Amino acid sequence: MNNFKLLLKIIERNKFQKIFMIITTVAFTALEVYLFIISIIEGGSDSLIILSITLRMLYFLIIILMFFSYECFSKIHSYKESFFVYKKNITSVYKNELAIFICYISFLTTEAILINVIYIIANAQFSFALLVHTITALLCYYFLCLLTAVFIGLLLSYISRKRKYISYLLMLVFAFSETEMIQISSMNILENSGNDLTKILEFFFIAPDSLRWSPNEVTGLILNINKISQLLFYIVLSVMIFIIINNKSRIGKIWKSVICLFFCACLLSGYFMKISVPKMDLSASSTVNDDLYYIHYKDGRQDPAQDVQREKAADFQVKKYDLNFSTYLNLKAEVRVYVDNQNLSEYNFTLYHKYKVTKVTNQSGIPLRFIQDHDYLTISSDNNEIEYLCMEYYGGSVQYYSSYAGVFLPANFSYYPIPGFHRTFDEYNGFLDNSLPYTATFNVKVHSLKQVYCNLEEKGKNQFSGNANSITILSGFYDTLKINDTSVIYPYFSKSYEPCELKKDLNSFIEHNKNIKKIFIIPYVNLSQYERIRTYDNYLFTISTYKIEQASFESKIDINKKEFYVYVCAYYNPDQDQDYLYRLENDASDEKKELIQKIKVLFDSKYKEVAAKEINDYLIDSNDNRSPLAFLNALGEKYA
Repeated sequence: MNNFKLLLKIIERNKFQKIFMIITTVAFTALEVYLFIISIIEGGSDSLIILSITLRMLYFLIIILMFFSYECFSKIHSYKESFFVYKKNITSVYKNELAIFICYISFLTTEAILINVIYIIANAQFSFALLVHTITALLCYYFLCLLTAVFIGLLLSYISRKRKYISYLLMLVFAFSETEMIQISSMNILENSGNDLTKILEFFFIAPDSLRWSPNEVTGLILNINKISQLLFYIVLSVMIFIIINNKSRIGKIWKSVICLFFCACLLSGYFMKISVPKMDLSASSTVNDDLYYIHYKDGRQDPAQDVQREKAADFQVKKYDLNFSTYLNLKAEVRVYVDNQNLSEYNFTLYHKYKVTKVTNQSGIPLRFIQDHDYLTISSDNNEIEYLCMEYYGGSVQYYSSYAGVFLPANFSYYPIPGFHRTFDEYNGFLDNSLPYTATFNVKVHSLKQVYCNLEEKGKNQFSGNANSITILSGFYDTLKINDTSVIYPYFSKSYEPCELKKDLNSFIEHNKNIKKIFIIPYVNLSQYERIRTYDNYLFTISTYKIEQASFESKIDINKKEFYVYVCAYYNPDQDQDYLYRLENDASDEKKELIQKIKVLFDSKYKEVAAKEINDYLIDSNDNRSPLAFLNALGEKYA
């Protein structure tokens, strides 16, 4: 009897397997169709959201298939009579049982692909890029995750053939890993010890990390190389154990096992490899890592009293930057910094601490000594006259990412060397703006798999040049919309940013801000309120176009005047909630109460509007270093 007939016989004899597959298929098909219909009735959601909902079923399917495959593979030895009747050895039966599961998983994956493709078409959101991304995500995650669950079931059936409780305990570990408890645990460990053990703790977590949040609309559902390496590791490990136990040829067993062991080592390395992709969750590897680094830790030791940030002005200015970036796994940079003061003994720069500097030379290629301490890079000139400094560094961030998944490197992030030492992070406001206080020439080249966008003028494929005091680099599933003379770079996967809606939201703002030449709609990746919108000389980036006029003004406010702005807003509108005003005054210090009283006097006078105009100018003037109280005293005298 051939393998196909044996396959049919196995299915025919195993009623439990038939019933399980039918019930599982009907249940999950019904759920998918129900979600499909609800989404259409409610007016349609982004196709990426439907893709995410489909993949969330993996949490349940993984555990079910892991347990069921374990039971099926464990029971194979109970069907010994079938081996004799059909004259097949046990290895053939294992292979045929595995073939049944692969066919079943292929059927579930095909069904999921069809439902998602139909939804994309019905939702009037069809694009070739979205179609390819959806199919790729379902093949790499839906199919691969379920296949991994089956192979883990096969692996467990070998590990504890006589002691089943061990397998059940291991399956409980896998089930527990699918919850958020692992993320919370990793964060607690980081808070208490400073050690990030996320990768180790999530080793038994099979579903994709990004399913815990809606897909990033500018990168889609990220195909994380770490996750794919982990899934393939379990499959290869299971195959290796299968070979060791069932291969009768000693020589064949050895060389096949060595090959599998080699692949296991490579895949395990791939799982632990650091890659700069956005991660929006509660684990220690997410943006909480930056919070704890700046607020609580110094060199991994808890020391809240020790601030790792400094402020020291540079003794030089940068005339020109030549920036050459590669964004495949992380940001790899080769940078030339042309300076105006060529005879300093030291040159100080601010550069995010996870970018590790590997080499610094002068214009002649002579290596220079350097010290990288947290976010601060000190380069010794070694008595050489410096025309320009050449630096090479490598690294990444989970919030401001740069890899094959996409690039999000905004101007408020020190991903290229900023002259001087500056504070880079605030507990409440996130990463602070460290753009140059003057204009420099930028030449930027980005090696990326995707189209890259920048606030500078494009000179070639992913090449940009121009004079500016900052640069923002963005790539992903973006397109460009022209409104008058302003280019809007928006994520075309999202229905929230359809061209007609964007024109409606932005027409008025663009009409009143003709200096803004580019608007970047950026992803929301655990950004603080201060980081969600920033306005520069001729461009801005924002997470939303809702009330963009007001948001744009607020983004210009000096960070040290934010609290003052809260009081101004509260008392400018006399119809404000009285309970809110009472709480505001009750919680204020004596100095703040005096501030409030002066604001109330000004806004109760006939000079309310003209005073408000001067307050607005003061709020966005970063060069006006007067305290709010000193400013109000001067304003009060002016309009007394």
